[in-house]
Amino acid sequence: MQFAMSQNKKIILLIVLPLLVSCVLICVLAVFALPRAMTNVVATDSPRAKQIGAQIAEYTLPPGYREDAGTDWFAMQMVMIVSKEKRGLTITLNQFKTMAVSREQMEAQNRQVYRNLYGNANMPLHYVGERTVTIKGKPTVLTILETTEGVATRQVSGVFQGKGGTTTIMVLGYSDNWNWQMLDDFFQSIR
Repeated sequence: MQFAMSQNKKIILLIVLPLLVSCVLICVLAVFALPRAMTNVVATDSPRAKQIGAQIAEYTLPPGYREDAGTDWFAMQMVMIVSKEKRGLTITLNQFKTMAVSREQMEAQNRQVYRNLYGNANMPLHYVGERTVTIKGKPTVLTILETTEGVATRQVSGVFQGKGGTTTIMVLGYSDNWNWQMLDDFFQSIR
């Protein structure tokens, strides 16, 4: 009987001990390695954000705009282009490297982002229409949504093929400060 107990203890130790060691190693990695890895994933400086943007597409920044932030995370890259003016437009490019994104999925995701940035989750967004622009030499349909609650704001979004995968473009801003000519020039510069 003593031998069976001892054998069971050995089996338990052989199973539990490696699990405990693995948990400790994972915790150590999470505490020390993850923060360092995350600094390479999220860029809050213009030079790194510019590098991420260049991986998505080549483009010419509109006058007074700069790459402000970026993310390079597994299957997605994102760059945020902002105006140096306080009420300028915000342009976001999101590239999905390994998965196809439908226009409907993209629009649903962009509506949620819009609501989070400019209001609340229940903010009504009204379909205003569509606009066809040229991106990478091809016609691209953009969906235009607006809200008039509070300060009138607009969201324009569409999908094109970036350097490494399906890419969504989303432009957010105040309706009274909208600049279609600047945006058309930017869209046409994307290659």
